[in-house]
Amino acid sequence: PDEMRRTDSMPISYQKDDKGEYQPQVAEKSVSGQKAKVEWNLDKLSTRENPLVIFTLISQAVVGAFILLFIGPMIGFETLTPEKNTIAWPMFLFGLIGIQTIAMVLSTMHLGKPHRFYRAFNNLRYSPVSLEVAGIAVFYNFIGAFTLLTGLPQLFVWLPDSILHLLITISGWGAIVSGIAAIYFMHKIYRIPARPFWNHWQVFTSFYGSVLTLGPLLLALVYGFVQTAGGESWSHIAPVFAVIISIGIFIEIVGLYAHQNDLIKNGGEGAAAHYEQTTKFGNTYLARNLGLFSGLSLAIVMMMIELDGLPAIVLWSGAGLIIIATAVTGRALF
Repeated sequence: PDEMRRTDSMPISYQKDDKGEYQPQVAEKSVSGQKAKVEWNLDKLSTRENPLVIFTLISQAVVGAFILLFIGPMIGFETLTPEKNTIAWPMFLFGLIGIQTIAMVLSTMHLGKPHRFYRAFNNLRYSPVSLEVAGIAVFYNFIGAFTLLTGLPQLFVWLPDSILHLLITISGWGAIVSGIAAIYFMHKIYRIPARPFWNHWQVFTSFYGSVLTLGPLLLALVYGFVQTAGGESWSHIAPVFAVIISIGIFIEIVGLYAHQNDLIKNGGEGAAAHYEQTTKFGNTYLARNLGLFSGLSLAIVMMMIELDGLPAIVLWSGAGLIIIATAVTGRALF
């Protein structure tokens, strides 16, 4: 036949070309001739891949938050030093370890045989999955060491100050380098030629965009509440966080725009996947896009105005809800 159809519900057909070979094309109409409806299908976004949605977003948020927390004092943010916030500093670091632990447990339970998780390290030379697991493990240990050294310094009073400072520096920079590398290998997992929808540099902008967006957002919300509760101002650091967040959202928008154009242009299975997003999940897809632009607009507003106290908390919390909901929806669509 000149046209062949799949037996599943994917909107794709195979058309015979001049050479007698079948080429994949988007099938906008079903066999019965009906076009797909634009729907929400929020219930179908929840799949057995939910642990990967949570794991990737949490890992990227933790890496971004730690980078800013570690580098912040070096660029003049005194409020991010352990001396300035003796309670918030260890609480935040232990909180990062806690949510990263949850993410790692969910990722492990997602495996076919969770009790064989150690096999993930068996192919470090060739497998991005193995490299990602190793990168996250190294990051986790470095951030754990950094947290103990800075959050519970009384445990290390027997160490000379020079040695303690060296260990803090090594663990801090080690966490940053391994965290950035882990996110890179995480993105490489999805660059599969056999999966045209995933095999695009948009994965890179999405994952590192989340590092720049969710990390500073998490840090801003926690420290904003702490500073406000303590009657202190945090208006001097909030605009900087808003700048970083806006950059993260912007590069994700750029990646998504280029992604959809390339999928439509190249056709085939990638275009069929995009067509399914814009029809079966069309309303959700549009809501995600609206959320991205809303989050970017709010970040720009917070970057340009100086709010403090409760009004700032309300604005940041509202923006946070929109940005987090958009991130979860977008990752589930992906």
